[in-house]
Amino acid sequence: MSDQPARGRQLVIGNLVTPLGVFLWATSFPTTALLLENWHPVPLAATRMAIGGTTLMILVLVSGRARELQWVNWRDAFFFGGVILAVSTTLLVTAQDYADPVSIAIISSGIPVVSLFIGYLMGSEGLSARKIIAIAFAVAGGITAAMAGITEPSEFRGGEIIILGSLVLFTVFTRNTVGRFHNVSDLTKGAATTGAAGLTMSVVIGGIWASGLVDFRYDLNGRDLALMAWNGSISAGVSMVLWFYGGRLLSVTIAALHQNAAPFHVMLVMFLLGGGFLFDRLIAAALVIFGVILAQWPTRPRG
Repeated sequence: MSDQPARGRQLVIGNLVTPLGVFLWATSFPTTALLLENWHPVPLAATRMAIGGTTLMILVLVSGRARELQWVNWRDAFFFGGVILAVSTTLLVTAQDYADPVSIAIISSGIPVVSLFIGYLMGSEGLSARKIIAIAFAVAGGITAAMAGITEPSEFRGGEIIILGSLVLFTVFTRNTVGRFHNVSDLTKGAATTGAAGLTMSVVIGGIWASGLVDFRYDLNGRDLALMAWNGSISAGVSMVLWFYGGRLLSVTIAALHQNAAPFHVMLVMFLLGGGFLFDRLIAAALVIFGVILAQWPTRPRG
């Protein structure tokens, strides 16, 4: 019985931290859309991860956790971070350049479905009617939020397929990182994997750039530098740590339910910047919250 209060505290903390992480991550959608006006998606993705990894490494050193870097399994860090996360991030940014934000947000609502399916195949997560219904509510909320205010469907340009691949890779990355890096803090695992992604992407893209095979466009004006600093350090860096923290406390599938409120967070950011407010997205956020609560509602033990 003594474990129940501790578990209850974990659920409360996890359900507070995860939405904050999703909010910070969701700010990357409007900032990336602005950056893509002047940047090629590939160097944009690499710079984003390089800044995120550098920021988290600095936080590791400042917080006195430098010793934990010796405990990191760097082979896993470079495989899951330097390969899987790097490819996932590149696909995510590229998808935003070849699809409208609404389509991206709708397909992103499938993260908990992908996570549940992968967990079931791995034998680490069971299927239950309540969990499936909860995910259905969260996905419905994500789709409703994304479709709010849209009168005409946009033209298909291939980004929808790209984002689906990005989500599958990101789910594989998250489940393995949360499961394998037990011996270090969430900050250190975020610094190791994000730093590995940033380093790998910088080396590969730097080599391609130096070869002259591709001429990537970019712009170092003041606005883009400020947006890139936020996009990398906060949207990619700090949000990753909060995502790991929530995934560890709640499970990746439950934490992913919060992701479906991302369109609502984007609308909130745009509203604070002077945009309009859509009550449809408020209702959609309520659907997501209901799904999150339903998925975690305690079951009565059978006598």
